[in-house]
Amino acid sequence: MKRLAIIVGHNSEKQGAVRHDTGETEFVWNSDLAKLIEYEARDYPGIEVKTFFRQAGLGYTREIRRVYEETDRWGANATVELHFNSASSPKATGTETLISGTPASMALAVSVNREMVAALGLRDRGVKTRSADDRGGASLMSGRAPAILIEPFFGSSPEGQKATDTSAEKEVLAEAVIRGVASSMDAMPRTEAQMASSRTLRRTKGQRQKIMAAVGSAAATVGLSGDATALEAIGLAEQIGAALPYLKWIAPIALIGILFALRMDTDAIEEARWNDHENGLR
Repeated sequence: MKRLAIIVGHNSEKQGAVRHDTGETEFVWNSDLAKLIEYEARDYPGIEVKTFFRQAGLGYTREIRRVYEETDRWGANATVELHFNSASSPKATGTETLISGTPASMALAVSVNREMVAALGLRDRGVKTRSADDRGGASLMSGRAPAILIEPFFGSSPEGQKATDTSAEKEVLAEAVIRGVASSMDAMPRTEAQMASSRTLRRTKGQRQKIMAAVGSAAATVGLSGDATALEAIGLAEQIGAALPYLKWIAPIALIGILFALRMDTDAIEEARWNDHENGLR
C-alpha cells in the first residue's frame, strides 16, 4: 500500500489567491478538491490518501515545516500540495506543476501535469523546478517524500475559470490528480536501504537534539524554560522575545553563538538534503 499525502495550500487565515468568478480562495476551493481526490482514490486500492492542513499563526517557515513533519510521521510515499495560480493580467493561463528536481518528484510531476492538462484542456505551462528560496520551494524541500505543488489553472483567467467552474469539472480534475499519482508510484520504491543511506536522516538524528539541548541551557540562564523539547515546541523566536528585557544583564554573545550554531546546522541539513536529491533518495 502506497500513501499519498494531500496538503491544502495556504491556511484558514491566509487563504491565498481568489477566483475572480466565484470569490472562492485557494484554501476553500482546494479543501473541496482534496475531498474529491480522497473520494476518487477509492478506485485505486493500492493507494491510501490522507489530507493535511497547514496550521495558521505559526509563521510561514514553521507552518510549512510542521505540516510536512506530519506527512513524514504518517509515512507518505508522495505529497501533492494543492494551489491555483493568479496574475494581474487575465490573459495569463495554463496548467503547471512545481518540483524540487529529484528523479522521483520529476516522475510524479510529469505524470500528474500530463493528466491535468488532458482533463482541463488548458495550455501546458510544464513542470518547473524550484530551489528552496523560490516561491513554493519550502514545500518541495521540507518533507522526506517526493513532493510536487500543483497549479492547475489561473483563478484570474476566464479560460481557467471556465475549465473549473462546475462540480463535474472539479471531479474530473480530482480524478486526473490521483490517476497521475498512481501511474508514477512505481518509480518511488522508498526502500529501507535507501532511507538508511540518507545523509539528511543521519545528520538530523543526533545533531538537532544536541543543539536544542544547548539552546535550552542558554534559555535557563535568562530565566526561561530549560526544557529543550518545550523550547522547540513553543518556538525559539517567542522564547527570545520573552527574554529581551533581561538580555542586557547577561552575556548576549553566548546566545548569539548558539543561534549561529542553529543556522549552521540548518545549512548543513539543507546541503545533506540536496545530496539526497542528487542520489535519487527523494
